Amino acid sequence: MNTKHKSLNKKDILGSISSKNYPGLSDIVILERTESTNNEAKNIFHKLSKNEISFCFIAEEQTSGRGTKGREWISPYGANIYLSLAWKSSLTLNKTDGLSLAAAVTISEILNKELNLGMKIKWPNDLILKGQKVGGILIETSVKNNYLEIVVGVGLNVLMEKSYLPKIETEWTSILYHTKEFPDRNKIAGLVLDSLLSLINNFKIYGLKYYKDTFENLNFLKGKRCQISVENRSNLIGEVIGINKKGELLIKMEGEILALRSTEESIIILS
Repeated sequence: MNTKHKSLNKKDILGSISSKNYPGLSDIVILERTESTNNEAKNIFHKLSKNEISFCFIAEEQTSGRGTKGREWISPYGANIYLSLAWKSSLTLNKTDGLSLAAAVTISEILNKELNLGMKIKWPNDLILKGQKVGGILIETSVKNNYLEIVVGVGLNVLMEKSYLPKIETEWTSILYHTKEFPDRNKIAGLVLDSLLSLINNFKIYGLKYYKDTFENLNFLKGKRCQISVENRSNLIGEVIGINKKGELLIKMEGEILALRSTEESIIILS
Protein backbone atom coordinates (compact mmCIF):
# COMPACT_ATOMS: atom_id res chain seq x y z
CA MET A 1 0.00 0.00 0.00
CA ASN A 2 1.31 3.47 -0.85
CA THR A 3 2.57 5.31 2.22
CA LYS A 4 0.98 8.56 1.02
CA HIS A 5 -2.50 7.20 1.64
CA LYS A 6 -4.89 9.82 3.02
CA SER A 7 -8.31 8.84 4.33
CA LEU A 8 -11.47 10.06 2.64
CA ASN A 9 -12.85 13.16 4.29
CA LYS A 10 -16.35 14.59 3.85
CA LYS A 11 -15.29 18.23 4.23
CA ASP A 12 -12.55 17.90 1.62
CA ILE A 13 -14.87 16.11 -0.81
CA LEU A 14 -17.56 18.78 -0.45
CA GLY A 15 -14.92 21.39 -1.24
CA SER A 16 -15.06 20.32 -4.90
CA ILE A 17 -18.86 20.61 -5.18
CA SER A 18 -20.02 23.73 -7.03
CA SER A 19 -22.62 25.97 -5.41
CA LYS A 20 -25.15 25.33 -8.18
CA ASN A 21 -25.04 21.57 -7.50
CA TYR A 22 -25.23 21.71 -3.70
CA PRO A 23 -29.06 21.89 -3.50
CA GLY A 24 -29.42 18.53 -5.26
CA LEU A 25 -27.34 16.64 -2.70
CA SER A 26 -28.97 15.44 0.51
CA ASP A 27 -25.79 14.12 2.14
CA ILE A 28 -22.58 12.11 1.81
CA VAL A 29 -21.76 9.08 3.93
CA ILE A 30 -18.20 7.77 4.00
CA LEU A 31 -17.87 4.10 4.91
CA GLU A 32 -14.75 2.32 6.07
CA ARG A 33 -15.92 -0.95 4.58
CA THR A 34 -19.05 -2.21 2.84
CA GLU A 35 -20.06 -5.06 0.58
CA SER A 36 -21.14 -2.66 -2.15
CA THR A 37 -21.80 1.09 -2.29
CA ASN A 38 -24.53 0.41 -4.85
CA ASN A 39 -26.31 -1.79 -2.30
CA GLU A 40 -26.01 0.96 0.30
CA ALA A 41 -27.49 3.45 -2.15
CA LYS A 42 -30.43 1.19 -3.01
CA ASN A 43 -31.42 1.14 0.67
CA ILE A 44 -31.56 4.92 1.18
CA PHE A 45 -34.41 5.92 -1.15
CA HIS A 46 -37.05 5.79 1.60
CA LYS A 47 -35.27 8.72 3.25
CA LEU A 48 -35.35 10.89 0.12
CA SER A 49 -38.65 12.77 0.27
CA LYS A 50 -38.25 14.82 -2.92
CA ASN A 51 -37.60 13.80 -6.49
CA GLU A 52 -34.36 14.87 -8.19
CA ILE A 53 -32.63 14.72 -4.78
CA SER A 54 -29.57 12.51 -4.40
CA PHE A 55 -27.58 10.82 -1.63
CA CYS A 56 -23.97 9.70 -1.96
CA PHE A 57 -22.07 6.77 -0.46
CA ILE A 58 -18.29 6.50 -0.74
CA ALA A 59 -16.28 3.63 0.72
CA GLU A 60 -12.64 3.05 1.55
CA GLU A 61 -13.12 -0.63 0.68
CA GLN A 62 -15.72 -2.89 -0.93
CA THR A 63 -15.78 -6.56 -0.03
CA SER A 64 -18.18 -7.59 -2.81
CA GLY A 65 -17.75 -4.89 -5.43
CA ARG A 66 -19.16 -5.71 -8.83
CA GLY A 67 -19.23 -4.47 -12.38
CA THR A 68 -21.53 -5.30 -15.26
CA LYS A 69 -22.72 -8.87 -15.80
CA GLY A 70 -22.05 -9.46 -12.08
CA ARG A 71 -18.29 -9.48 -12.59
CA GLU A 72 -16.11 -8.87 -9.54
CA TRP A 73 -14.70 -5.36 -9.10
CA ILE A 74 -11.42 -5.50 -7.18
CA SER A 75 -11.76 -2.95 -4.36
CA PRO A 76 -8.74 -2.81 -1.98
CA TYR A 77 -8.75 -0.51 1.05
CA GLY A 78 -7.73 3.12 0.66
CA ALA A 79 -6.57 2.82 -2.94
CA ASN A 80 -9.41 3.97 -5.15
CA ILE A 81 -12.81 5.63 -5.43
CA TYR A 82 -15.89 3.45 -4.80
CA LEU A 83 -18.83 5.82 -5.09
CA SER A 84 -22.57 5.40 -5.58
CA LEU A 85 -25.16 8.12 -6.01
CA ALA A 86 -28.80 7.38 -5.21
CA TRP A 87 -30.98 9.59 -7.41
CA LYS A 88 -34.74 9.75 -6.91
CA SER A 89 -36.11 10.90 -10.26
CA SER A 90 -39.35 11.67 -12.05
CA LEU A 91 -37.86 10.27 -15.26
CA THR A 92 -39.57 7.27 -16.80
CA LEU A 93 -37.49 4.17 -17.44
CA ASN A 94 -37.57 4.63 -21.22
CA LYS A 95 -36.00 8.08 -20.79
CA THR A 96 -32.82 6.67 -19.27
CA ASP A 97 -31.33 5.33 -22.53
CA GLY A 98 -27.64 6.12 -22.60
CA LEU A 99 -27.41 7.19 -18.96
CA SER A 100 -24.20 5.23 -18.37
CA LEU A 101 -22.64 6.88 -21.43
CA ALA A 102 -23.67 10.32 -20.22
CA ALA A 103 -22.18 9.57 -16.79
CA ALA A 104 -18.94 8.46 -18.43
CA VAL A 105 -18.83 11.67 -20.47
CA THR A 106 -19.33 14.03 -17.55
CA ILE A 107 -16.78 12.19 -15.38
CA SER A 108 -14.21 12.04 -18.18
CA GLU A 109 -14.64 15.72 -19.04
CA ILE A 110 -14.07 16.99 -15.52
CA LEU A 111 -11.11 14.69 -14.79
CA ASN A 112 -9.48 15.43 -18.14
CA LYS A 113 -9.79 19.15 -17.44
CA GLU A 114 -8.72 19.19 -13.80
CA LEU A 115 -6.02 16.48 -13.90
CA ASN A 116 -4.87 16.87 -17.50
CA LEU A 117 -5.73 13.26 -18.32
CA GLY A 118 -6.53 11.82 -21.72
CA MET A 119 -9.40 9.67 -20.54
CA LYS A 120 -11.54 7.93 -23.16
CA ILE A 121 -14.76 5.91 -22.96
CA LYS A 122 -15.12 2.32 -24.09
CA TRP A 123 -18.76 1.50 -24.78
CA PRO A 124 -20.83 0.76 -22.81
CA ASN A 125 -19.37 1.72 -19.43
CA ASP A 126 -15.56 1.59 -19.18
CA LEU A 127 -13.23 4.52 -18.57
CA ILE A 128 -9.91 4.15 -20.41
CA LEU A 129 -6.46 5.70 -19.96
CA LYS A 130 -3.70 4.96 -22.46
CA GLY A 131 -5.63 1.95 -23.75
CA GLN A 132 -6.14 0.40 -20.31
CA LYS A 133 -9.18 0.29 -18.05
CA VAL A 134 -9.07 2.84 -15.22
CA GLY A 135 -12.71 2.77 -14.15
CA GLY A 136 -16.24 1.67 -14.81
CA ILE A 137 -19.86 2.69 -14.27
CA LEU A 138 -22.75 0.53 -13.10
CA ILE A 139 -26.31 1.89 -13.39
CA GLU A 140 -29.15 0.16 -11.53
CA THR A 141 -32.80 1.26 -11.67
CA SER A 142 -36.16 0.32 -10.16
CA VAL A 143 -39.63 1.89 -10.16
CA LYS A 144 -41.23 2.68 -6.79
CA ASN A 145 -44.36 4.74 -6.07
CA ASN A 146 -44.32 6.54 -9.43
CA TYR A 147 -40.65 7.49 -9.02
CA LEU A 148 -37.60 6.02 -10.67
CA GLU A 149 -34.90 5.01 -8.24
CA ILE A 150 -31.57 5.33 -10.02
CA VAL A 151 -28.20 4.29 -8.60
CA VAL A 152 -25.10 5.48 -10.44
CA GLY A 153 -22.09 3.48 -9.25
CA VAL A 154 -18.54 4.53 -10.12
CA GLY A 155 -15.35 2.56 -9.55
CA LEU A 156 -12.17 4.48 -10.33
CA ASN A 157 -8.58 3.29 -9.89
CA VAL A 158 -6.61 6.11 -8.29
CA LEU A 159 -3.72 4.80 -6.17
CA MET A 160 -3.91 1.08 -6.89
CA GLU A 161 -0.44 -0.22 -7.74
CA LYS A 162 0.19 -3.26 -9.89
CA SER A 163 2.87 -4.51 -7.51
CA TYR A 164 0.48 -5.37 -4.67
CA LEU A 165 -2.49 -6.70 -6.59
CA PRO A 166 -2.88 -10.18 -8.07
CA LYS A 167 -3.05 -10.39 -11.84
CA ILE A 168 -6.39 -9.26 -13.27
CA GLU A 169 -7.51 -10.59 -16.62
CA THR A 170 -8.33 -7.12 -18.00
CA GLU A 171 -5.47 -4.74 -18.73
CA TRP A 172 -5.84 -1.97 -16.14
CA THR A 173 -4.17 1.16 -14.89
CA SER A 174 -4.51 3.81 -12.18
CA ILE A 175 -4.57 7.60 -12.27
CA LEU A 176 -1.38 7.40 -10.18
CA TYR A 177 0.56 6.41 -13.30
CA HIS A 178 -0.72 9.32 -15.42
CA THR A 179 -0.28 12.47 -13.32
CA LYS A 180 2.80 14.47 -12.35
CA GLU A 181 1.44 15.23 -8.89
CA PHE A 182 0.37 12.56 -6.41
CA PRO A 183 -3.43 12.13 -6.84
CA ASP A 184 -5.69 13.43 -4.06
CA ARG A 185 -8.55 10.95 -3.64
CA ASN A 186 -10.71 13.51 -1.83
CA LYS A 187 -10.40 15.99 -4.68
CA ILE A 188 -11.07 13.31 -7.29
CA ALA A 189 -14.09 11.97 -5.36
CA GLY A 190 -15.45 15.51 -5.13
CA LEU A 191 -14.94 16.12 -8.85
CA VAL A 192 -16.68 12.84 -9.74
CA LEU A 193 -19.58 13.63 -7.42
CA ASP A 194 -19.89 17.18 -8.76
CA SER A 195 -19.99 15.84 -12.31
CA LEU A 196 -22.78 13.40 -11.40
CA LEU A 197 -24.80 16.17 -9.76
CA SER A 198 -24.47 18.13 -13.02
CA LEU A 199 -25.58 15.00 -14.84
CA ILE A 200 -28.82 14.93 -12.81
CA ASN A 201 -29.56 18.54 -13.76
CA ASN A 202 -28.88 18.11 -17.47
CA PHE A 203 -29.94 14.54 -18.24
CA LYS A 204 -33.46 14.96 -16.84
CA ILE A 205 -34.01 17.82 -19.34
CA TYR A 206 -32.03 16.84 -22.42
CA GLY A 207 -31.24 13.14 -22.15
CA LEU A 208 -28.34 11.57 -24.04
CA LYS A 209 -28.45 14.14 -26.86
CA TYR A 210 -26.80 16.66 -24.52
CA TYR A 211 -23.74 14.37 -24.28
CA LYS A 212 -23.70 12.54 -27.61
CA ASP A 213 -21.24 14.75 -29.52
CA THR A 214 -18.77 14.77 -26.64
CA PHE A 215 -19.10 11.02 -26.29
CA GLU A 216 -18.11 10.57 -29.93
CA ASN A 217 -15.02 12.72 -29.32
CA LEU A 218 -14.09 10.44 -26.40
CA ASN A 219 -15.21 7.19 -28.06
CA PHE A 220 -12.30 4.77 -27.62
CA LEU A 221 -13.76 2.24 -30.08
CA LYS A 222 -14.67 4.60 -32.91
CA GLY A 223 -13.01 3.64 -36.18
CA LYS A 224 -11.67 0.39 -34.75
CA ARG A 225 -12.33 -3.07 -36.15
CA CYS A 226 -13.75 -5.18 -33.35
CA GLN A 227 -15.05 -8.63 -32.53
CA ILE A 228 -18.19 -8.60 -30.40
CA SER A 229 -20.02 -11.47 -28.76
CA VAL A 230 -23.83 -11.09 -28.94
CA GLU A 231 -26.46 -13.34 -27.38
CA ASN A 232 -27.87 -16.02 -29.73
CA ARG A 233 -25.52 -15.02 -32.54
CA SER A 234 -22.03 -15.91 -33.65
CA ASN A 235 -19.31 -13.36 -33.00
CA LEU A 236 -19.76 -10.15 -34.97
CA ILE A 237 -16.76 -8.55 -36.65
CA GLY A 238 -17.01 -5.02 -37.95
CA GLU A 239 -15.96 -1.40 -37.66
CA VAL A 240 -17.39 0.75 -34.88
CA ILE A 241 -18.76 3.96 -36.39
CA GLY A 242 -20.35 5.51 -33.28
CA ILE A 243 -23.59 5.43 -31.30
CA ASN A 244 -27.18 6.33 -32.11
CA LYS A 245 -29.56 8.55 -30.12
CA LYS A 246 -30.45 5.62 -27.85
CA GLY A 247 -26.82 4.99 -26.97
CA GLU A 248 -26.65 1.77 -28.99
CA LEU A 249 -23.29 0.89 -30.55
CA LEU A 250 -23.24 1.15 -34.34
CA ILE A 251 -21.21 -1.52 -36.13
CA LYS A 252 -20.57 -1.54 -39.88
CA MET A 253 -20.12 -5.04 -41.28
CA GLU A 254 -20.45 -6.27 -44.83
CA GLY A 255 -22.17 -3.05 -45.93
CA GLU A 256 -24.76 -3.30 -43.17
CA ILE A 257 -24.99 -1.15 -40.04
CA LEU A 258 -26.09 -2.95 -36.89
CA ALA A 259 -27.17 -1.30 -33.65
CA LEU A 260 -26.17 -3.23 -30.53
CA ARG A 261 -27.86 -2.56 -27.20
CA SER A 262 -25.74 -4.91 -25.11
CA THR A 263 -23.02 -7.52 -25.39
CA GLU A 264 -22.37 -10.79 -23.63
CA GLU A 265 -18.62 -10.53 -23.30
CA SER A 266 -15.90 -7.89 -23.59
CA ILE A 267 -15.36 -6.27 -26.96
CA ILE A 268 -12.10 -7.40 -28.55
CA ILE A 269 -10.27 -4.80 -30.66
CA LEU A 270 -8.74 -6.43 -33.73
CA SER A 271 -7.21 -3.40 -35.42
